[in-house]
Formats: sequence, structure tokens, C-alpha cells
Amino acid sequence: MTSVVQMIAGLVLVLGAIAGAAVLARRFGFAPGAASSLVKIVGAQAVGPKERVVVVDIEGRRYILGVAPGRVTALNIVQKEISQ
Repeated sequence: MTSVVQMIAGLVLVLGAIAGAAVLARRFGFAPGAASSLVKIVGAQAVGPKERVVVVDIEGRRYILGVAPGRVTALNIVQKEISQ
């Protein structure tokens, strides 16, 4: 019985370490899509059941994109100074 308790305690310890590492990664910007990313999604609006218009900032430029299944089309590109 003692070995079962030790095994469960070890499993809980390992799962806790994984969860703690995930929280730290997200907090310090190591997670995908973190705030330090070069691509920042400003907004999105559905214009159909599977179509969207998405506004993104990439390296000082603002892109307005049309997004549909299997296709992304640049609708407009605006050169602007983006405040950080």
C-alpha cells in the first residue's frame, strides 16, 4: 500500500511541476502568442460563416487581411508608426 501512495505522490509532484512551468512560461512571455510576438492581432470581424477581416500589426505596418478557408488575401497595407 505504501508504494501506491508513493507513486501517486510522485505523479502529483510531476504534474504540479509541469503546471508551474506552464504558468511561469506564460507569465514571462515564453508561451506561443505572447505579447512580445512580432505579429499582433489588433482585431477581427466575421463577415460570413467562414470569412473574417483581420487587422494585424507587423513590424511597423498595419495589414488588413481577408481570411477564408484555405486563403488569406491582403486587402490593405498601411505604413504607420505603431506606439509600443
